[in-house]
Amino acid sequence: MWAFLPKKLKMQNKTISIIIATYNSGLTLKECLDSLLAQTNLSLNIIIIDGNSTDNTKDIIHRYEAKIKYYISEPDNGVYDAWNKGLLHIDTDWVMFLGSDDVLYPNAIENYIRYIEKNKDKNLILSKAELIDKNKEIIRVIGGPWNFLKFRRYMNIVHTGSIHHVSLFQKFGEFNSKYKIAGDYEFLSRCERVVNAGFIDSVMMKMGYGGLSTKNIHKVFFETFYIKNKILKINIWVNIFDLLLSYLKHYRRFFLNVD
Repeated sequence: MWAFLPKKLKMQNKTISIIIATYNSGLTLKECLDSLLAQTNLSLNIIIIDGNSTDNTKDIIHRYEAKIKYYISEPDNGVYDAWNKGLLHIDTDWVMFLGSDDVLYPNAIENYIRYIEKNKDKNLILSKAELIDKNKEIIRVIGGPWNFLKFRRYMNIVHTGSIHHVSLFQKFGEFNSKYKIAGDYEFLSRCERVVNAGFIDSVMMKMGYGGLSTKNIHKVFFETFYIKNKILKINIWVNIFDLLLSYLKHYRRFFLNVD
């Protein structure tokens, strides 16, 4: 069994665990939780790992306590450390990871469950997301199907809001918390040879532009560079080219507001 999960698990095939990492998330967490409780299929277990917030995050969590399966607030080593703590408390076949500023659309969980029932061989289910600005306006739609050749060059999928079969964690372990921004890319890079991904060609959620990865864009680039070099064994010159291209794309979007 999983080295970091309880030994006795009673899997619930039609229930999805939702792990949310929070830290000083008072401005966004309520909308995130409301979107989960508004799901047309309520087959979900909500797990919140808080990094000892100093704002009103804990107050919000306590107001929803009856709907939350597990909650803890203590210092952690970043979002991936928090997600790893959450993995200790799942008892379902499928798990989703969310940021506190992510909002699911009402039919998201039901659509995922329907897809799983028709595609039992899949171990990762992806979809699309709307990237929104601080005024709740849509910047662009992101996300696409799994394509390992593209994934080796850049993160071409939406990880937040996707769902993972727990067998991936059984085989490859937890997230590497030494990565602060690109730990999801590192984990999926380790899994890439066994990933059998499905894709729902619909928008399932909206996510804020200005989250952890956006605020630390340089760290994203260099963590990704290291992962591609160490795990994916990308040629150094190709890796450098991709790094420069990522910079150019980012600043083109930033200054010109285009894709």
